[in-house]
Amino acid sequence: MADPIKIQVRAKILTALQGISRGAGYHTDAGGNVQLTDKPVEQITKFPWLAIDLGTERRAGDLAGAKRRSRQEVVIKGWVKIAPGADVDLALAELDADVKKAMLSNVTLGGTAILVMFEETAPDYQALVESGLGWIESTYFADFEWFASSP
Repeated sequence: MADPIKIQVRAKILTALQGISRGAGYHTDAGGNVQLTDKPVEQITKFPWLAIDLGTERRAGDLAGAKRRSRQEVVIKGWVKIAPGADVDLALAELDADVKKAMLSNVTLGGTAILVMFEETAPDYQALVESGLGWIESTYFADFEWFASSP
């Protein structure tokens, strides 16, 4: 069974990423295609496409009472598909900027802000540029406090 706090953090991040749309001031409409699981690019039918992958959770310690502090690694993977002759660098930069803007927004869990820190983005498009596909993988760390249901 998945850890309930991880489920809540993932749900908050999902909601933030689903808010990515041109109408909301972003470069792309990637928010309309966010998944909770990664899959091979051959199975993706709609672009841009984002997936949330939760990495390691590190419990940073106990605070007063039953309050806990944790750090959750969050990896966002994104794919773009561009028209022939279009600038794949620009397409990836716009998707990356949209993800950063959404991830660094004021996301809260139980009324407490989740502090999201950006680690790095690794774009990789050389192998797929001929097909008009490119991808990014961005790593974030979400720090949050929560109350344990039992000590």
